Amino acid sequence: MKRLITFDSIFVLQSLPEGDKMTGSNLYNDLLSRRVRQMPGFHTEIHDISDKEVFDNLMNQIKIACSNNDIRPYLHFEMHGCKEGIQLSNRELLTWEKLYNYFVKINEILRNQLFVSFATCYGAYIFQVIDPLKRSPMFGFIGPSDQISADNIEIDFYGYFDVLLSTKDFDLAIEALNNTNHTNKYVFNTSELIFNE
Repeated sequence: MKRLITFDSIFVLQSLPEGDKMTGSNLYNDLLSRRVRQMPGFHTEIHDISDKEVFDNLMNQIKIACSNNDIRPYLHFEMHGCKEGIQLSNRELLTWEKLYNYFVKINEILRNQLFVSFATCYGAYIFQVIDPLKRSPMFGFIGPSDQISADNIEIDFYGYFDVLLSTKDFDLAIEALNNTNHTNKYVFNTSELIFNE
């Protein structure tokens, strides 16, 4: 089944400690900002998240903008991750359950069209919060199921977004993401598929 773009903005949420490779900034500067300028009606933003309060404020702003029909966002996370959640640059942990609470409100407004990607170790573990007895937190997600290096993250997501914005086709973009010469593979899933399973 062909899945086409249903968003009009890409938010890069970066929270990496000083000294780390700023993979989110590189993706934004080298590809997204340039490519989106060639796509009328699209826009992209990068946000450096220092702590939970900044993250909470940003999620609230995005939710309000969705409520006002100003945007249909795609959220891309560039942070460290573990099996319990994602880590901010100040070492605060945002658990998958906490992210569920943010995502479900936005996804409800978007009528189940929120898509998120995790350029983080163990990003695929977001699947743990998808429960058929609860509201869906997103249409779909992409993330690695294991540890992954910053270099691989950078190369892989550059190729993914390059294909996605060129073709507007998720399936081709996911194929490009997993068609790399290293052993890390990314998990793509939708809430619907997990519900069905």
